[in-house]
Amino acid sequence: MKKFYTTLAAVLAIVQISNAQWNTSAPNQITYTSGNVGIGTLSPVYPLDVLTNINGTVAVQFTNANNGSAARTRFQLNNGVVYALINLNSSTYPIDPNSLQISSPGALTLNTGALERMRITPAGNVGIGTATPSKSLTVYPQGSGGVLIGNPTTGSGNYTSLLLGVSADKNGYPYLQGTQSAGLYNGKLLLNPFGGRVGVSSTTPISTFQVGDNIGKASLGMANGANLGYGTSYLGFNAARDSSWNWTVASDGTHNGGGVIWGGVSGDIYFAPLMSNGNTTQTLTDSQIKSMICFSITAAGVAHAKQVVVSLTNWPDYVFKKDYALPPLSEVKTYIDQNKHLPEMPSETDVVKEGINLGEMIRLQTKKIEELTLYLIDKDKQIEIQGEQSSVQQKQIKDQNKAIQSLQQQMDKLEKKLNN
Repeated sequence: MKKFYTTLAAVLAIVQISNAQWNTSAPNQITYTSGNVGIGTLSPVYPLDVLTNINGTVAVQFTNANNGSAARTRFQLNNGVVYALINLNSSTYPIDPNSLQISSPGALTLNTGALERMRITPAGNVGIGTATPSKSLTVYPQGSGGVLIGNPTTGSGNYTSLLLGVSADKNGYPYLQGTQSAGLYNGKLLLNPFGGRVGVSSTTPISTFQVGDNIGKASLGMANGANLGYGTSYLGFNAARDSSWNWTVASDGTHNGGGVIWGGVSGDIYFAPLMSNGNTTQTLTDSQIKSMICFSITAAGVAHAKQVVVSLTNWPDYVFKKDYALPPLSEVKTYIDQNKHLPEMPSETDVVKEGINLGEMIRLQTKKIEELTLYLIDKDKQIEIQGEQSSVQQKQIKDQNKAIQSLQQQMDKLEKKLNN
């Protein structure tokens, strides 16, 4: 009995002490001034320790019973100087209803494994892999890697993704790679697939695709329209075609030339050099570009040009040197009889199979013409000699005829005397 009263007295003392630690005197407030508070646990180790052992159970819930247009459920963290807030807007909040807002007076960081992984600075820059993001989004893989957009699956199934990355932390290169099918780097990469212009080293591209600006630009684009013979596409050298079908040819302050190559729907290819005509930018129409065509190739492989210059060496003027060994015509005839073509000239079989080198063919033809000239000169000398010999023979015959005629006259006279 004495033990019972002792135990009861101890319990009452604990209750009295416990009641002394809880204070409910202020309206709508309950304060606890000593020790840790445990919910679901008899041994709290933190100022507020909530323990649940049922899966899926919400351990702590904050609810604002007011669901008005200005209502927010708010959780506040205070370090004694500044505070951070986590707000859940009500369903009728005028801006971003039902949204969760995290407000921090300084940077907001996300950590895993005791390491910082992501940071939002007070200025609003987001950093992944870096604590000092210098742009709106800075990703630092700290080696090879980058950002993947799309399906991360690397197995088969034609999964599509886009990889923006760098090859190394130092002395590497950046890259943009489309991926499709089993994680291999064989995907398609589209730039402005729904229209627009793409510029490389250019802030003001004129054509569909343009590299560089001003006089150093190269352009790719459509060459459609009747004035270009309903072309397909073009390559422009300091010549860019805009959506109004006008061409811009820039100037470097001294020259304003360029060039255009484009293909026609029939398969023809056209070349139009644009001659420099001053020191200001030229603006040309399709008709003007077409009028400057100086070379073209048809779909059948026929080339049209205003003039062709072939640079050659070893031109066959050596044929006219005194030490040149001109082959006898008898040897040439023997070669022709055996091969059915001139010496040094390609055969029909060779031409059909390999084609001809235009410059080499002109050189060989010139050589043959020069050799033929020497043959003609030689024949002319022979004819001249024969002519001189013929003149001598004709004079001899004439003289002989005169002598014969004189003898005939003398015989006639003698015959008359004998008859008398």
